Amino acid sequence: SGGSVTGGNMAPTVPMGAVVVSSEHAGYSVNNATISNLTIIDTPPSAPSNIAVETTNGGALSNVAFQNIRIQQGTVLPAISSNVPAGIYTATGVTVNGQTIN
Repeated sequence: SGGSVTGGNMAPTVPMGAVVVSSEHAGYSVNNATISNLTIIDTPPSAPSNIAVETTNGGALSNVAFQNIRIQQGTVLPAISSNVPAGIYTATGVTVNGQTIN
């Protein structure tokens, strides 16, 4: 809870975005994760989004929450990208340049 990420997208070969919640292996999961009171500043346009929620290779997620996330950006990136079913995560109080997205 709290803090900021500026220019986050530093994976050398895989565009990630500023915040990623991911499960990438069968039999492993991320459960009950909350990211809150965070400011994201100027994620580079090479990122797919500011926040990513994803599973691959049979990984699983449940009960992921984003709360009070402030995104400040000069480029047009989606606030959140996801490849998981609706209901796996919630997003409340997420803003982009002061405009609520949810």
